Amino acid sequence: MKLAGSLTEKPLLSQREINALIQAARPSDQRKGLKIKRGARAGEFPTSSPGSGTDLADLRAYHPGDDTRHIDWRASARSRQPVLRTWFSELNHPFFVVLDRRAAMRFGTRCRLKVTQAARLAISLLAREARSGREVGGLIMDTPCHWVPPRHGMGAALRLIDLMISAAPPCNPEAAQGIWSKALSELSQRLPEGAELILISDFSDLDSQDEFSLRSLGGRLAARAVQIADPLELSMTLPCPLQLQWGNRQLRCQHRHADELQQYREQEAHYQSLLGERFVRAAIPLMRLTTQQDDLQEIMESIST
Repeated sequence: MKLAGSLTEKPLLSQREINALIQAARPSDQRKGLKIKRGARAGEFPTSSPGSGTDLADLRAYHPGDDTRHIDWRASARSRQPVLRTWFSELNHPFFVVLDRRAAMRFGTRCRLKVTQAARLAISLLAREARSGREVGGLIMDTPCHWVPPRHGMGAALRLIDLMISAAPPCNPEAAQGIWSKALSELSQRLPEGAELILISDFSDLDSQDEFSLRSLGGRLAARAVQIADPLELSMTLPCPLQLQWGNRQLRCQHRHADELQQYREQEAHYQSLLGERFVRAAIPLMRLTTQQDDLQEIMESIST
C-alpha cells in the first residue's frame, strides 16, 4: 500500500461547492485583528495597486504580474529596466493568501485531499475580505507558481479561486524544492508593511533555512499560518506495509511492527515541535485544520481575532 501525493484530473471543487462557500462568507471589519506597525498613520503604507492612494511613495523594480499602468517609463529608460511607481495607501491593508498546491498537499485519506481543504479555507477567506471592500491577492505555490497582485472586488477573488481549484496534474516533488525560500523572499519584497497574510500549507518542507525570511514577514506583516493535516498523519493507525512520502521525508513500513509506527510518531512529533517553535520565534500564530472538518466557521473566527 502506498499513500503519497495524489492527483486530480478535474477541479478540486465543483461550482456548487464554490458558490456555497462564497455565499456563506460574511463581510468582516478589515481593521479587526490587524497588527498595525509604527503608529498606523494614514498614508504610511505603500502599495502599487490603483486607487489606493495619490501620493507617490517610491520606485521599485517591476515584477511579473504587477500592474503595467504604474510603470514609470522615464525612470525605466534611465535604469534600462522596468521600474514601477508605488503609492502611499490610506490604511487599506491588502489581504493576501498563500496556498500550497504541491505534491505533499495532494494527499488525503478522509473526506478530501489536503489541497482541497486548503482551497476551501482560502475561498472562504477571499470572499469574506473581498466583500468587505479590501484588496485581495495571492500566491499559488505550484509548479510553476502563480502570483496574483492585490486588487479590489469579487472579480479579483474569483480569479484567484479559479487558479486554486484547477485540476492538480502530476508534479515532480524535486522540482518544488526550495520554493518556500523563494516565496517568502518574494512576499517580503512585494507586500506593503501592515498587509494581512495567511499562509495555508502542511509546511512539510519548511526548514531552518527559511526561518530568517519567516521572521522578516512576522515583523512587518499581520501574518498567520494554517497547517492542513490528514488524520492519518496525526494517528498512524493504518496497517502495514505502507509507504508515506511528504515533502523531502518518507517512511516505509514493511511489516506490522509497532516500533516502526512509534518511530514515525516520534519523528513527526519532533518535527511538529520544531515547526511550532519556528512560527513562535517569527511571531506568526500557527493553527491546524484537518481534512475531515466540514465546518470552517471556528477557524475563520480564529483568523479574524
